[in-house]
Amino acid sequence: MKVTIINKKTNKVTTFDRITHDIFAIDNDEIGLAGCVIFRPNFKYKDGDSFRVDVNCTDFSVSYDVNFFNLNCPHDKELIGTVKSSCIKQGKIIYFCDKCGIMEEKKELKPHDEEIISLSKANCKIKGRKKFKCCYCCQTIEEEIGIQPHDYSLVQINSYQTEGTCKDCGKKIKFNHPTIVKVWFEKRNSDQYSPSPPEYNPIGSVINVWVQEVNGDKDYNRIIFEVSDPELLELPKIVEVDDIHELKVIGKGRVEFTYYAKYNPSLRKSFSINLG
Repeated sequence: MKVTIINKKTNKVTTFDRITHDIFAIDNDEIGLAGCVIFRPNFKYKDGDSFRVDVNCTDFSVSYDVNFFNLNCPHDKELIGTVKSSCIKQGKIIYFCDKCGIMEEKKELKPHDEEIISLSKANCKIKGRKKFKCCYCCQTIEEEIGIQPHDYSLVQINSYQTEGTCKDCGKKIKFNHPTIVKVWFEKRNSDQYSPSPPEYNPIGSVINVWVQEVNGDKDYNRIIFEVSDPELLELPKIVEVDDIHELKVIGKGRVEFTYYAKYNPSLRKSFSINLG
């Protein structure tokens, strides 16, 4: 067994075998996988160092690169390409950073592209069932649909109150809907906030959004974030009041970003944001 490390910047070669005095061993203990090749050079590494590693013996050989980078690197990313997600395969976003090299970020699986075969709807009293064929992966899938929340037909009765009646069970509610929504965007690389998003949003950066205040009853003061193209700007799954949320820039382009109170959509604001 022989291991060779080549510094890709200086072309310096370091060799490991049974004769060298650096750390070098083969561990056949059955913890994880047997046949672990262990080696550690005695020189130091720094941010930006890049090495080619060649492992050779009579039965096999393998080669790979190792790129060292600072975990605090600001990642001045350049978008190389994207692979779209599907219901059976995770997509990814591929970047290049001058210091760290090529990086990948995984994207979540997408829901099945459903073609409904049969459907019995669920409501607040009974469960439902759905059978569908996925137009992408061609699977036929059956799912149980759990008990659903009350389906209220809502009407604003004055400037601050809403009442509703469940369409399925007849339950009635009355609540104070939001009349005030205060949302702020952090200026780039500062602790200052503005009522509109920053103009410069490079790929890999984060737009911090602070939902400062939403009045009305607690159970009915939810804020909704929406974006015209989720392939370019990733939104948080849950938006809480009096919290700071991250909008992740994952692509180049121009998107429409909107926020509003779920139970008072008239409090709606939209912004056109440049990304990348």
